[in-house]
Amino acid sequence: MMRVMSDQSTKPNSEHPIASDLKARRLTVRHFAEYVASHHNLVLTPAQQQCLRNAEEDQLDPALAERLRSIIASLPDAPRVASRGSKLGHITITKAMQDHLNGLFDTTGITPALVVRRRPAELPTLTINKVSNWRTGRVRKADPKEWRYVVDALCGIGVFALSQKDKI
Repeated sequence: MMRVMSDQSTKPNSEHPIASDLKARRLTVRHFAEYVASHHNLVLTPAQQQCLRNAEEDQLDPALAERLRSIIASLPDAPRVASRGSKLGHITITKAMQDHLNGLFDTTGITPALVVRRRPAELPTLTINKVSNWRTGRVRKADPKEWRYVVDALCGIGVFALSQKDKI
């Protein structure tokens, strides 16, 4: 009996499109299988899931592999991951913004401690150190809600306005 050798030895050792697409979208095989079952009425057997984990595309039925590729292609791209030191959704404090903030503190005579002490409950992460670091330029990123609160409080705008008696 003659055995036909698999051409796997001649293939480069790389992931097949399904596994690499799942990886690019930061999906595990288990989560993808749950998604396919609930949204596309397609149940992947444990053996099929194992083929995906092991990047063994040749073990899957070609029609199934093509259907999985089309489902993956219809998924949205993976969310961006913030690079080290940056936070998604945060604003960059420019030199002009820093100068404006310092001008407001100097003009009003209000201290960062007073602004933070009067912060609303929905801003629990606003601290004296954070506001001081914005002023000195040690921190160049800010949550836009926190930044807006501090500027509005110093300008006397809205419900966060600090009165003259608060300055004492």
